[in-house]
Amino acid sequence: MGDITFLFGWAKENNVLIPKKPNGETDIVSLFELYNRDKYIESLEKKSAKDISQEQKIDIKTMIIKKSNKDLLDFVNSVKQGTPTARRIVVSTVGDRERKAIENLTGEKLNAKVNTLSESEVRHIVNRHGEKGKADKSMSTTEDFLIIENVLNNFSSVSFCRDSNGEIERTYAYKDKNGEFAKLIKFSKVINGNICYVVEAVTDGKTGDLKIMSAYKTKKK
Repeated sequence: MGDITFLFGWAKENNVLIPKKPNGETDIVSLFELYNRDKYIESLEKKSAKDISQEQKIDIKTMIIKKSNKDLLDFVNSVKQGTPTARRIVVSTVGDRERKAIENLTGEKLNAKVNTLSESEVRHIVNRHGEKGKADKSMSTTEDFLIIENVLNNFSSVSFCRDSNGEIERTYAYKDKNGEFAKLIKFSKVINGNICYVVEAVTDGKTGDLKIMSAYKTKKK
């Protein structure tokens, strides 16, 4: 492996917590992922106006990157307090396992690089599953939002969301790269005795992200 000292300089400059392996050694692979994610968003921000629509420019210019759990918690709290620090946060990169699972499900090549969560979806999760949730209270604390990255990185199953007629559900909030309303998929993983779910829209558009639409938990039977 070549000289990687620049990684540590970048991490120090951006206040990035150095990831560690269970044995205490520096996890270089994870550190590279953080670095590449940062540079990818930076490249998006530098795109010229002629390459992206006004709507997409607004989306990108107000996007922040999760470099630690605190960044996500601060973002969620800011939305809860009615003073969002950004429109959208990059929660995680789209890993190889997630990419292959989605491609197997849709039968199409996936180009998206990151998973993002918007302020509107945070409000949706809080309204549906928060402390005063209309559906349940499974996401009642800000810390509950930390399940999202865990589920996307370590999911045990993934499938399309389907309605009562067995049809694939779509979101009317976003369109996919083909100009159709984006299909919804659901990831799940058991964490601390709860089945945790994350719902994403397979947008895969010019902004290069998948949109996290919801997250909630149910008790494992």
